[in-house]
Amino acid sequence: MGYANKIYYQYPTATEDDFTLQDDSDGQGVKLTYWNTAKLGAKPTVADLDFIDDAAADAAALDREAEKVININKKDKLLFEINFDQENRIRVLEGNPTVTKQQYKDALVAQYKAL
Repeated sequence: MGYANKIYYQYPTATEDDFTLQDDSDGQGVKLTYWNTAKLGAKPTVADLDFIDDAAADAAALDREAEKVININKKDKLLFEINFDQENRIRVLEGNPTVTKQQYKDALVAQYKAL
């Protein structure tokens, strides 16, 4: 998925407003043309980013995407709470142990990733 995912992986507080990647198609590859040093610290080189594991960065990107889907707005948060409560009520009626909100959320993220 590229350098942006590597940046988000290495700098978890980074947002799309904190850096700009540019490829001029001039054969020199990607350049980091803007970097928010006040927030993120020293600007890495593209060579620095090349050392970041692609698979780990891509997995973290998928996690971020899943979190965005689950935490979109108040309505979705309300639906999450209602469904979480219903899940635990059904578990109690079936004689099964309840789950925590984090366990329920992790299960939803796992389902989203499997799509």
